[in-house]
Amino acid sequence: MRDSNEIDREVGSWLISTKWLPPRHHVSVIRRSRLINVLDNGIQHDLTVITAPAGFGKTTLLSQWRQRLLAKNVKVAWLTLDEYDSDLNNLLCYIIFSLISSGLDLGRLEMLAEQGLSDTSPRSCLGLLLAKISELDESVVLILDDYHRIKAPEIDQFMDRLLDNMPDNFHLVINSREKPGFDLTKIRSFGQLQEFGPQELRFDTVEMKEVIGLDLSDEQYSRLLEKTEGWPVTIQLASQFIALGENKEQVLDSFSGKTSHLADYLSAQIMNKCPEVVQEFLIKTSVLERVNDNLAYAICGIEGGFDQLEDAGSINALFVPLDEEKKWFRYHHLFSEFLKELLHKRYLNEIPSLHLKASKWFEADNNLNEAVRHACLAGDYDLAAQLIENAGGWELILYGGIGYIRNLLHHIPDEQFADYPRLQVARAYYFQKKGEIREARNYIEFARCNPKLRAEAYRGNLPAFHRDFDVVEVLQNTYEDDFVANNLVTLTQRIKKLDPEDGISPGVLFCSLSLSMMANGKFDEGLKFIQEGIRSMRQANSVLGLNYCYVHLGQFSLYQGHLRQAEAYFREAQNMADENFGSDSGLKYIADVSLFSLRDWRGEGGDDMTQVMMALDHIEEFDGWFEIYISAYEMILVRACRERKKSLIVELRDRCQRVVSERSIERLSVFVQCCDLMVATLEENRPDAERILYQMQGSLKWDRGQSDPMSWRPLQYMGKAAALWYMKIEDFTAARALLVNMEECCREVKATCFLLNILIMRAELEFRQNNMARASDFLFEAAALAWPENIIRPFTENDNIVPLVAAAYAVRRQKNVDRLALNFLQECAAQARKMKKVSLLHQELLSSREMEVLMELQGGLSNKEIARALEMTEHTVKFHLKNIFVKLDVDKRAKAIIVARQKGLLG
Repeated sequence: MRDSNEIDREVGSWLISTKWLPPRHHVSVIRRSRLINVLDNGIQHDLTVITAPAGFGKTTLLSQWRQRLLAKNVKVAWLTLDEYDSDLNNLLCYIIFSLISSGLDLGRLEMLAEQGLSDTSPRSCLGLLLAKISELDESVVLILDDYHRIKAPEIDQFMDRLLDNMPDNFHLVINSREKPGFDLTKIRSFGQLQEFGPQELRFDTVEMKEVIGLDLSDEQYSRLLEKTEGWPVTIQLASQFIALGENKEQVLDSFSGKTSHLADYLSAQIMNKCPEVVQEFLIKTSVLERVNDNLAYAICGIEGGFDQLEDAGSINALFVPLDEEKKWFRYHHLFSEFLKELLHKRYLNEIPSLHLKASKWFEADNNLNEAVRHACLAGDYDLAAQLIENAGGWELILYGGIGYIRNLLHHIPDEQFADYPRLQVARAYYFQKKGEIREARNYIEFARCNPKLRAEAYRGNLPAFHRDFDVVEVLQNTYEDDFVANNLVTLTQRIKKLDPEDGISPGVLFCSLSLSMMANGKFDEGLKFIQEGIRSMRQANSVLGLNYCYVHLGQFSLYQGHLRQAEAYFREAQNMADENFGSDSGLKYIADVSLFSLRDWRGEGGDDMTQVMMALDHIEEFDGWFEIYISAYEMILVRACRERKKSLIVELRDRCQRVVSERSIERLSVFVQCCDLMVATLEENRPDAERILYQMQGSLKWDRGQSDPMSWRPLQYMGKAAALWYMKIEDFTAARALLVNMEECCREVKATCFLLNILIMRAELEFRQNNMARASDFLFEAAALAWPENIIRPFTENDNIVPLVAAAYAVRRQKNVDRLALNFLQECAAQARKMKKVSLLHQELLSSREMEVLMELQGGLSNKEIARALEMTEHTVKFHLKNIFVKLDVDKRAKAIIVARQKGLLG
């Protein structure tokens, strides 16, 4: 196994820097001022589209215009597209780098692009990009050259979104041989489109004379213009054709200007006049998209090939420098097509070997992507697979991002993967990170059953395969929430089989083992495993792995009620993700959701759920697991129930069901039923409620020895919903039995946060049965557990918290209650009123302090006794009594108690 530093040296090689450099020219070209002025005027529009076949000077025109704009201090980004940009993430990465190369500071987007936008949604990335551009005080132009090479509806849809949200200072230029597939009609109707076609790009007589520069008559120029139809490349070649001929009139008569004539011209007037060695150089290097001297020598063994081309003046117009140093070149598209035809005629049998030589050169140059591409073009998929596997296989995502492995695997045809079990595993991990969990499972099963594993020739690869397979399958089980498969025995055995020097694989397995312990309610053991995971991740120098570890640590701490510690871990995860992967990375969203959940437990969540929903959208689409999903879903459900918004619960239920369908997370299917039960409770729909409770009997029991140990967590949300229903229909016996069982569960697994929910519900149950002393016991215990960490939500989400606190306060003299716990309860009651988390009835009637006075009044105390009990003056008692009488519309103490009982304020 190679270390991360070795891999890091390669991961940037999938980016081809010459793609964001405009081509340069060996020969002088005329300045097309007429068209450049039109382009200048069109910059006020959102879009310019130039569409014409090869040879119309589209790229040359845009290169000239770019120079004009740069002279005006306009930021101009250039990107030459190819077939691999049909992948949206790949295209976005290159757009980002082209904009950066133009001088834009895109902040963390640069880092995200280097990692291939591994877990950042294209929509989110586009929003960030356009926001950055809109903040600038200057104009920005993006030129996408060779758009016709992209063949993907997904890209066209992306361009539609881009054009729908164009900042005022942003102008997009599309250069293509074909009409682009995105919707031009709408932008044309808005008057935001400028279009150029062949007719606009043709040379006129003045431009033709400037290009040819020969002493021809006006009649001869007119004939030539008619024959060439103003086609720029034909006119440029004609100028050389005529200059070489002794009889210009005869040459003009024989020149047709047709495409077939161009081929004859290239053959007769250019290739045949080149030395044989130059011809061989040109033809053999046509297998390359881009070429330099060293690469050309490796391909055909000819030194100084481009120096010899420089001496052949007639060829200069047909190859284009790609960088300022003129080290990298490409051939003109028409010339390249011509050379490839000759390649297949003269050297057909050598084509695979030429690609293999290119693959070897790129491998030595640490350009793994091009090495794999040429190996595949040679048909040597064994070599391509070996290159990827030797570079790290699935681990390349950890160090180079999803874009790196995506580009590598893209070169290999789907039908070839069956021959390479380790690549099937790498592809499974790729789909895991994309959020396509079912597709990932398919590739894991393909790899497991691959007949290659039984072949004698594959025996030497088995240890590496099993290492990869074990790790990626465990990750798959984790995403699917299958901790029966990811059990302690199985994972421990797999860890023991690993190489002690292999840090990343044990780190992954220890993390999965800790989640298995979390699912089974064994927090102490889980914490030990996550510490082992941290050690392994540090050994492997995996920042990504460490980031996940801190999220897991925070989740353990949150469940145990250690909110300050949980916040520290979540903050560290959030900062680490932001610093290393960007503010819109999947890990950042996971940390955000975790912090949102924690703050909600503290009653600090606020009312704006926009950020929560944005983060949740992302993790549902990409990288998430049960603990992350359920923390967000529970938070949303609590708010929806508090506000009595049935539509929000139904919407939550539907989105949860989608995740269950896509990821097969069984414990989330229980939450779907929980949402259905809450809707039935709000609607007082007894048949639906009873049906759901009958179906979910297995999720409403806890017995460490007999129940599914993973049921402890679903019991918290399903049991809570069931208890609320039982109390709604006043089946207090069933409610008490369920809450007692839930309490035993929470105490056994040490889940303090959830224990608070149960204690408060038990307090409410006793309160509703007029057992004030017992109710206060539960409430005081909850307060004692909650106040050190300021865990407020379990109190404020209860509709009866104000009378509950008042009841507990009234009996405090009989209890040995911590004053800080009493103060905390008062704060909870005040927070409940402030956040409107109590029922409308209670909000409209009595304040918390008035309820305390009313509770003492019910006990038959005099004003003086009430004052002493509540530590207030007798005058203040009279003031509160006056308000109580007004609000209850009574004039006597006894009547106040009767009316309060009728309104449900007193038990």
